[in-house]
Amino acid sequence: MNVSYDPKKVPIISPALSDYADDEGLQTVYVICNPIGATPENPGEGVSFHAATQWLPRQGELLQLENGTQVTVARVLHLLRRSAGQPTLVAMVECVYTNDQTPPFDEP
Repeated sequence: MNVSYDPKKVPIISPALSDYADDEGLQTVYVICNPIGATPENPGEGVSFHAATQWLPRQGELLQLENGTQVTVARVLHLLRRSAGQPTLVAMVECVYTNDQTPPFDEP
């Protein structure tokens, strides 16, 4: 599962996406998109997913999601995690919607 609509769950990166990124020399990033004003106590409706990319988004950049929704990169965190027993640096990109409306996401 590469996508989660539950703000309390982190999607698991699929082996297929991981293999694709490795084969193509891409970096995987974990992207979280939340409504403006969302807090950990009140996350609202959003989506989080893993993606393969050639570049790491920077704070302030706009990203257009597959459904046409635009989000603004709020911050980029680098998290150290273990993968297969080895320390691995994971980029986490936090985004907010570019307007006050939370767009409807097409459920898979």
